[in-house]
Amino acid sequence: MKAKIFMSAGLMDYICPPSGVYAAYNNLKCPKEIINYQLPHGGAGPEPKEKIEVYLKEVKAGKAP
Repeated sequence: MKAKIFMSAGLMDYICPPSGVYAAYNNLKCPKEIINYQLPHGGAGPEPKEKIEVYLKEVKAGKAP
C-alpha cells in the first residue's frame, strides 16, 4: 500500500480486538495514523469524519500521497 491510512481501535472491542488492529497497523509501510477509543468504536464520534474530510481535500488538491 502507498496511500495514507487512517485507523481507529476500540480498546474494549471484543469483535475486532485492538491487538489485531495494531498488528495490521504496525506492518504498514505507508503514511499512517491511528486513534484509540476507550470503548468499542461503534460510536466513534466526529474525529474520524473530520480527518477523512481533511484527507479528501488533500486528494482533490493533489497533495495526498
